Amino acid sequence: MAIDLKSNPVVAALPGGGWIAEFKQDDGSVETYPLVAWLVLADGEMIPMDASASGDAQDPREVANFQRMYHPDATGTGCRPRAACDASGGSAPVRGDT
Repeated sequence: MAIDLKSNPVVAALPGGGWIAEFKQDDGSVETYPLVAWLVLADGEMIPMDASASGDAQDPREVANFQRMYHPDATGTGCRPRAACDASGGSAPVRGDT
């Protein structure tokens, strides 16, 4: 996602807060990486950011093998326990949920 700094600038950055991005590898294994920050745009949208091994920050949803983001301690009122954001932007259960 390209951020248009003229019409919708970043107004704040918040810590990743324990959120995790999950990626499925070609061999079927899953790798997880912590989100390092959330960018807050002027319109209120929040963009998750993780960092590559080389130190480049990126929105994990833009990576081809992105599966989902989740917080390992998340529970909510009116939603399924430990809900996660999947690649389509919807809710998906975290492994182990019943």
